[in-house]
Amino acid sequence: TDLRALDVKLRLEGRTLKDLHKVTGIVLPDTPPYSIAGRLRREGESFVFDPFNGRIGDSDIAGAVTYSRGAKRPLFKADLRSKLLDFDDLGPLVGAPPKTGAGETASPEQRAKAQQMKASTRVLPRTPFITEKWDDMDADVKLVASRVQRPKQLPIDSLSTHLVLKDGVMRLEPLTFGVAGGKVVSRVTIDSRASPPLGDIRAEVEGLQLAKLFPTLKSMEDAFGKMYGSADLKGRGASIGELLATSNGTMVMTASGGRVSDLLTQLLEIDVAKAAMLLGTTKQQVDLRCAVGTFNVKDGVAATESFIVDTSETLVKVEGKIDLDEERLDLETRGRGKSPSALTLRTPVVLQGSFKKLSVHPKPGPLTAQMVVAGALAVVNPALAIVPFLDPGKKQDADCDKLIAEARRKGAMRPTKVASAGTR
Repeated sequence: TDLRALDVKLRLEGRTLKDLHKVTGIVLPDTPPYSIAGRLRREGESFVFDPFNGRIGDSDIAGAVTYSRGAKRPLFKADLRSKLLDFDDLGPLVGAPPKTGAGETASPEQRAKAQQMKASTRVLPRTPFITEKWDDMDADVKLVASRVQRPKQLPIDSLSTHLVLKDGVMRLEPLTFGVAGGKVVSRVTIDSRASPPLGDIRAEVEGLQLAKLFPTLKSMEDAFGKMYGSADLKGRGASIGELLATSNGTMVMTASGGRVSDLLTQLLEIDVAKAAMLLGTTKQQVDLRCAVGTFNVKDGVAATESFIVDTSETLVKVEGKIDLDEERLDLETRGRGKSPSALTLRTPVVLQGSFKKLSVHPKPGPLTAQMVVAGALAVVNPALAIVPFLDPGKKQDADCDKLIAEARRKGAMRPTKVASAGTR
């Protein structure tokens, strides 16, 4: 058949775009079920699908696609846009299935995979990249999503990315999320020519507004602070989980302003009492002056180099590690009060467990000795039993400006001055 005069209207529907590889030879991602329609025509040595529109999963999609047969390998170019992108539909791109609850669109295979992940103790995706097909063609894909449909607790506003696949090397340069009035900009490279694939992940967190970071938390509505950070990691592996499990590099974060107890309840999914315990205080709500943390990552284990949380009541030092391979935290916090009127917990507190299930409890060693003293004091007066666990404050404020400046030098893009804790 002579395709030089090809110019037709075409509708495509299926379980996943990945299946089109069998018919077209084009390497496409594993997506939720799709339905798209547009004009397909031949222009010289290229096939052009322009314009087209439709839906992939629960997201609208439109744009233009060109497929050209080059001398070395074919080139797939796409300029895509979405008015409302369902965040769940991005899951398969990193090896995670889309959501499968009521009203969600997913294939039977993706629903089965979602059930497996739900039953798994792991959080990070371990589904391998299909890298053996990356050398079949080159690609240049741009995607802009004006709005992102997401769960209420996830404040992502927009998305844009530029994906380039050339000679078996995939680059996202960059992948940008609009988040909580700021943005997260990532540059990711995965080289499939190495075995296992070599990954390079660089990310910058720029000015996330704490008031918008937790939109479901009313007590954070007046928080003025912002969060900054960076990550620079290199690893080897055939999936996101494996890349992080073998990674080496650094992670830096800074934050200031807001109710730190509420921040911890949202980030760690623990109750306010346990959040107060981590901060070494008896108060359930304290203001955050600043939090500055630096982690050195070696062979998938992120160890604290320096991690200080300065609140209105306590100065907290955090030590320990995060194992990205085992997906476990083992951190210890030690808070010290700032004034004699502020009674704080004397016992170090441990935050440990899997990414899916964390526990917070006093460190066993010091607690045992204090229990003995508490028992003796209780004989004299029951009200005195709590004394061994409390510390009359005597610490000063941390030099937040100095700590943040140092974090900025290490990669956390952040103004060198920090305002006092409080509200607008």
